[in-house]
Amino acid sequence: MEEHGKREFGPEDLMEYKPGDVVPKSGVYRFVHDPDHAHAEPEEINAVRGELFPTCRHCGEGRAKIVDNAFDVAGIEQFQV
Repeated sequence: MEEHGKREFGPEDLMEYKPGDVVPKSGVYRFVHDPDHAHAEPEEINAVRGELFPTCRHCGEGRAKIVDNAFDVAGIEQFQV
């Protein structure tokens, strides 16, 4: 059985992404709102590869940085999709 507990991070994981950017890989991202609009604490969001990072309705801005990778369930033998 393959090891699936190991997370692999690369140079793109050091980058921050803004609303409207394409999500480079699925995972949990920490979204920090625009500091000029201190309406919310940073949040963890799920983002799916190929989709766009969301825009905050209140500040319209923010930055996202990956916290944890997600596995593609179709690539794990014991799961059936």
